[in-house]
Amino acid sequence: MPAGEHRTFDPEALLDRLDGDLRLARELVTTYLEEVPAMRAGLRDALNSRDPERIERAAHCLRGALSAVSAPAAVFLVHRLESRSRDGDLSFGQSNRAEFEARLDRLEQALRSYLTSSQPA
Repeated sequence: MPAGEHRTFDPEALLDRLDGDLRLARELVTTYLEEVPAMRAGLRDALNSRDPERIERAAHCLRGALSAVSAPAAVFLVHRLESRSRDGDLSFGQSNRAEFEARLDRLEQALRSYLTSSQPA
């Protein structure tokens, strides 16, 4: 994994990208937490279908959501999945899927913690 891609969640990058707007950062994180379970389910379904086009579309949508909340490690993995699917490579094995799901679970925990710790004054 390239340098800088190992972080689960980068709150500084999120705030930098939003010109320090904490309210907007919290809103993005909240929206992510509300919408990503359906995206994850869609990606699981696509992976189970073994349809490269469905996988690529589902991965692309999820990558956008992950990018929005500054989750570089997960963005890296889903980008790799998206690229492989575009090339017709369906070798994203069970161990990779388990790692990916675990990474998304850790991200969800980090985002929930961020919401708790970044309460506006």
